[in-house]
Amino acid sequence: MMMAKISKMALLLLAWLTIAANPLFRDRWICDKTWLRLTTARYPNLENVGVIDVMALAKTLGARAGPFDATANVHGLYHKKFKHKCPYDTDEDSTKRRTVNYFYQDSKGISPIAPLCAADITDPYVKCAQMVERRFEVSRNRANAEREREVEEQIRQCVMDKVEEESKKKDSERKKKAEADEENQNADVN
Repeated sequence: MMMAKISKMALLLLAWLTIAANPLFRDRWICDKTWLRLTTARYPNLENVGVIDVMALAKTLGARAGPFDATANVHGLYHKKFKHKCPYDTDEDSTKRRTVNYFYQDSKGISPIAPLCAADITDPYVKCAQMVERRFEVSRNRANAEREREVEEQIRQCVMDKVEEESKKKDSERKKKAEADEENQNADVN
């Protein structure tokens, strides 16, 4: 089955949507790093597609997020960001701050109250030892199994395309080097 080529960001969004469909992760504020860990735990090959990090996730989801008005927010995705210490930073003495993006996936058609500061948000997964140690497993959502299989197949195809592209690039470089070496040998002979 031939699939249309999909961008890395679109693939990241598809993967995230399958995670966000799980009732465990809807209707609550969750920080960017938690979403990233959930997504890469469920789809470990996603990292082989390219640079999948907090910035890429925030950019992808931020573009999809809507206003704090349930009737105007067609995707039911809300976004707030605050500059503060990363919730995953375990160093108590650290003063390093970053912009932390929080996302809320609504399933009830009710807009959440917009938080005014980071203290207004509690990501229930941040202090979870399994999440901190990256041992958190995201099980299949049976109600969403077909979509998850499609996303897995698209990720697999993207990884295969990337491997093939890199292989062609290396072959081309080898060929150019061989041609250059041959020209140098011919020049030495003359």
